[in-house]
Amino acid sequence: MNQLLDGFCDRDRVPAVAAAVIAADGSVEAAVAGVLRRGTADRVTVSDAWHIGSCGKTMTAVLWARLVENDVAQWDMPLADALGCPRGHLHADWASQTVDDALRWHAGVQPNLTPSAMRQAWADSRPLEEQRFDVATRVMASPPRRPGRFAYSNLSYVLVGAAVDRLASMPFERALDVYVHQPLSISSAGFGAPARVAGHGPRFRFGLLRALPGRPVEPSHPLSDNPPVMSAAGTLHIAIEDWARFVHAFLHDEAAGPPSGDDPLLRPESITKLLAPVGAGRSCAAMGWMPANRVPALSYAMQGSNTLWSASAGLDADRRRGVVVVANDGRTNTLRATFRLALQLLS
Repeated sequence: MNQLLDGFCDRDRVPAVAAAVIAADGSVEAAVAGVLRRGTADRVTVSDAWHIGSCGKTMTAVLWARLVENDVAQWDMPLADALGCPRGHLHADWASQTVDDALRWHAGVQPNLTPSAMRQAWADSRPLEEQRFDVATRVMASPPRRPGRFAYSNLSYVLVGAAVDRLASMPFERALDVYVHQPLSISSAGFGAPARVAGHGPRFRFGLLRALPGRPVEPSHPLSDNPPVMSAAGTLHIAIEDWARFVHAFLHDEAAGPPSGDDPLLRPESITKLLAPVGAGRSCAAMGWMPANRVPALSYAMQGSNTLWSASAGLDADRRRGVVVVANDGRTNTLRATFRLALQLLS
């Protein structure tokens, strides 16, 4: 694995990369390569935290499942009920949209904050619970956009985060730690840019295309990540082995029978619910994962980038092995390359 990662950095001009392959029995092979910042000699380590972008949405979905298992929430719960929004304050067309729909990007939620709202969010110092509820009520004051059809949306997960705030009686960030990270003994997770490893933006941006190696953005810089209000949609950082430990929750080995040792994070029926696809073709989605129908080696995959980092995660066709890859480089080609590396590591 070390040789593969070294070659990845050299070939794709990436400052650093981390990867891990995890088996259904819980064994993990992890490795890292490269430097903290482009042009420096300080090497990354396996204990460093990495920003995984929208791959964090899988954790938000698992958190909702954990709340259901603990009788704090319910599957198919109407968004308005989960948020505690008075019906008269929301557009009537939201009545039939559920948290499940939002987790599968089928609720008709607009994709992102407007540029002006993003700038306001970076400057907003109010508690994140207030910010998330404000986002939810603004979104739902207008009718949903083509509900029932897949439309990838970061704000869809912000709404779920706002529902968690209310139902768990604690902020989303604390609930994720209590219900997901602590049971898995994950201690490296946090929000925003990680402290040591710097993300790198592209030198040029052409619409959605991000090209040519750029400079590092220091973790202390205000624009080193999306606004904190987006945490449920993907501002999480985590060490590579801890991320692999989380992905292990989705693996199974029918031949080996039930896992021994500690209780699993989720009941089998919860995993089935999270991975149940809705829609068809390119409109097919699970909760926090995308079915990898066109990639025979995978059953599910997810990618994430805040334009400074690139992350990919996948479960193999039998869900007996998983893989996670992340690089501190936000170019479009790097995101594609992490996916190719993930497939190579599973082969």
